[in-house]
Amino acid sequence: MKGNRILVATLAGAIVAFVLGYLIWGLALAGFFESNAGAALNLMKEPFNLGAIALGQLAGALLLALVIQRWGEGGSAGGGAKVGAIVGFLMALSYDLTMFGSSNLMNLTATLVDPLISGVHFAVVGGVTAVALGRPAPD
Repeated sequence: MKGNRILVATLAGAIVAFVLGYLIWGLALAGFFESNAGAALNLMKEPFNLGAIALGQLAGALLLALVIQRWGEGGSAGGGAKVGAIVGFLMALSYDLTMFGSSNLMNLTATLVDPLISGVHFAVVGGVTAVALGRPAPD
């Protein structure tokens, strides 16, 4: 049963992450990140590889479900949001600073803003994931 809960929570989290990520980075903040891109050319794929994005969201949602389950925050949207915010912020900060130090993907402004946005994004995903973990999985 525990495996079924992880699966349900991962799927719920991935769906929310995919849709919310598109709304945040694909629509609301696309102009900000475009104007704060680094010197690298042809950064954005046209069209996006939605399959790869979906797999990435599944991996992130599974990581978050495992962390929330381990920290005992299943069932509490607030607890899951707190864990999600911490995990999302630290993952993005780690990745963004590493990429800033080694590539021309983003300038420093975008490098420092992205972890804050990621923290909010993962807070929402964490809340949904925690609630899904707290409910019995369908048999």
